[in-house]
Amino acid sequence: MIHDPFSEDSFWFDEPDWTPDSLNSEDDFGLSPTTDQWGWDEWGELCVFRPQGYEPCYRYPLLVWLSVDESPDQTLRDWFPDVSDRNYLAVGIPLRREANLVQNAELVATSIREVSALYGIHSDRIWIAGTGAAAEWASWLLPHLSSVVAGLVAIAPWLDDPLDQPALQAATGKQLFLVTAEDDSAELAKSFAEYWEMCAGDFTMITVNSLEKSRIEICRELNLWLMKQVCSISRS
Repeated sequence: MIHDPFSEDSFWFDEPDWTPDSLNSEDDFGLSPTTDQWGWDEWGELCVFRPQGYEPCYRYPLLVWLSVDESPDQTLRDWFPDVSDRNYLAVGIPLRREANLVQNAELVATSIREVSALYGIHSDRIWIAGTGAAAEWASWLLPHLSSVVAGLVAIAPWLDDPLDQPALQAATGKQLFLVTAEDDSAELAKSFAEYWEMCAGDFTMITVNSLEKSRIEICRELNLWLMKQVCSISRS
């Protein structure tokens, strides 16, 4: 079903209550997807991208795009279908600044569960993603969601001190796709990636001249990276 890419203080955490099996729920959340071939579905605050040729019986990889101070609809449309119009489902989830880490993690986990029950998601092929402030939030949330997601997509994250990033606590066996611009943040991003590898995580880092002008390039590289992860999971 995967298509060719040319046609995405210290912190301490309790163990999360969610498991990959809990995502494959048959609970009725009172939702039903529209029947058109592809596009965007909106469920309250959530926005879901359905790929072209969507097949309800296929378990798709899922990208969870977090947003901060902007609508999840806008966040999702910034990246889809340019990452891929066929290969993945994606959900946009708005984080709540007034909420703490545990509350936002509960929000994300519940949203993943609902989308998985509605559309059918491969429980081993879920990544959380964000840009800028949302990428930093994704880093903070990763330890809470480590039993649910395969890794992190961080595009231009805010990294004041890479060694203090909470994501490093959950990096073991996880995948990181990291994007930075050719500016002062590049060295911080490189250090973060090196720490990630030291924590037994796998990473890919790309550096672009301009984040705004390189969006399509980032989309293409993200699609290639995701396909590599999916194929690796399929062989394991």
